[in-house]
Amino acid sequence: MKLRNVSVKNFKALDEVSLSLQDFNVIVGPNGSGKSSVLQALHWIIQSARNPSVDTNKDPESGSTLSLNDAIYMPSPDYKNAGHDGIYGNFKDAKRLDVTLRAEEEDEGGDKLEAKLWLKAARNEGLSVHVPSNNQLSAALRDRNREFSAYIPGLAGIPLSEERRAKSIVLRQAAAGDANTVLRNVLWLLKQIEVNSNNNERPLSELQDRVSKAIRKTEFKISFDDDKDYSISVEFKTSEMADWRSLELAGIGFLQAIQIFAYIVLFNPRLLLIDEPDSHLHPDAQGRLVREIAQAAHDHGCQVIMTTHSPSVVRALPDGTRVIWMRDGKAVGKEADARKQMGWGLLDKELVLLTEDKETDMLRALLSQWPDLERRIAIWPLEGSGNLPKGVVLNGLQSLFGNVKTLMHRDGDMMLAPEKEFWREKWGLKPHQLWFTEGADIESYFVCPKYCAAVLQENQNSVQEDIFDHLIASESDKDFVKKREDARELYPTGSSIPSNSEAFSNLRARGYGHVRKKAVSPLRARIQNYYKGGREQPIGKVIPQGIELAQDLKSAIEAALSNK
Repeated sequence: MKLRNVSVKNFKALDEVSLSLQDFNVIVGPNGSGKSSVLQALHWIIQSARNPSVDTNKDPESGSTLSLNDAIYMPSPDYKNAGHDGIYGNFKDAKRLDVTLRAEEEDEGGDKLEAKLWLKAARNEGLSVHVPSNNQLSAALRDRNREFSAYIPGLAGIPLSEERRAKSIVLRQAAAGDANTVLRNVLWLLKQIEVNSNNNERPLSELQDRVSKAIRKTEFKISFDDDKDYSISVEFKTSEMADWRSLELAGIGFLQAIQIFAYIVLFNPRLLLIDEPDSHLHPDAQGRLVREIAQAAHDHGCQVIMTTHSPSVVRALPDGTRVIWMRDGKAVGKEADARKQMGWGLLDKELVLLTEDKETDMLRALLSQWPDLERRIAIWPLEGSGNLPKGVVLNGLQSLFGNVKTLMHRDGDMMLAPEKEFWREKWGLKPHQLWFTEGADIESYFVCPKYCAAVLQENQNSVQEDIFDHLIASESDKDFVKKREDARELYPTGSSIPSNSEAFSNLRARGYGHVRKKAVSPLRARIQNYYKGGREQPIGKVIPQGIELAQDLKSAIEAALSNK
């Protein structure tokens, strides 16, 4: 039996969301998008429906009472306020969590199955739960021979010690999502199953093998003596370690991987719900982990619903994975676009701004003037104008990015207007694909009297006289001479080429930042020397209210976004 669709209504960040499922499913989206809420809602309703104290109900409006003491999993002690649209009440028309599960038998042409479940607050403390009776999917949910759902939230570490607990308590706490408090007990159970097996069950060996493939070669040493021990001892050793080490000294990402595979081999669930398994892992390990999860799920006949923020995870997904893009509690966008954009780290972005700069703080300061545009942009630093792609390459990137547009930043580098056009044509770029800084570089936008006067809270004329009239630029400056040599190379054969003096006069009339690169540093030095007291520090870092810099950048972004 495979789930093919789940619908969740009225839970936390979810108003109503319906997700089509494959065997392996990954939900991506920003914080607050509702990714984790889907996992919590499903586990809550499934574990409540499975509870032996809950009776199935034929009437869709009747429920069976589940006391809080009997409930295995609760998303919060404040469960009455878990609704998206109002408090879960205890009267007839009260708000409730509604979940519809649709499945099909695994045989070819198998029956289509559906179960509509709900829960809300009971009249007394506890829950009122509806599970349809005479329903094949409900029967599978409540089958005591196989766990239906296992939920793995993010792991924040494990306690320094862990007393031996009864199997029923361990299984209950693990099912409740509290595996970090019983992880050693889970490992002890796996060892006991393997030691006492009459049918060659080797769950602990399987766990070691899967962790080894996902992270690195790993062995476990687990011991407990009923006669003298109070706590379970678990040690591990990897291929990189000379000696055994206690489990509490392991990294969180490593512990998370152990937990995931321990759940799979112990519970053998029909549905595995994993919240951001990539946390605390290197990108290479993230890819190996997700591939091994997919293999383990296949071997155990288990479906997976997993959330992630990681492009490395998305790039490593097996064929046939369904990628679900969520925003504000809704599934949005096309799956192909979500896979492409998340794989490049571009989910919820509309434009990639490729910049020749390695440091992007000043570029980000400029973008911060327009919050609505800023949130739609991803910045890709390429560390030098020589690394900027030509038009054919940029168009290829555009196709890889899906419906995300591209814009390339190139420094003006003392070029005149015709020279910028020559460079664009040489690079094979369309006008909407390229933004040239008006001055020599991005710093030039911050090198103007109006801006400095606003930051320093001084009169603009005084700033002009006291600061800018004393900043000396010369046409013999080595950087200026070198950039003009590069500019002359752009002219077609036989063209009239301006002299350095002509170019310098043209640029100098437009401001100090047009004839010198990295002009913020000498500007700060002059301000520090004249005004004292560290007043130069905000220059290039903040943009006061009432001042707008780089209007040409805003126009270039809008043109790139609007281009079809």
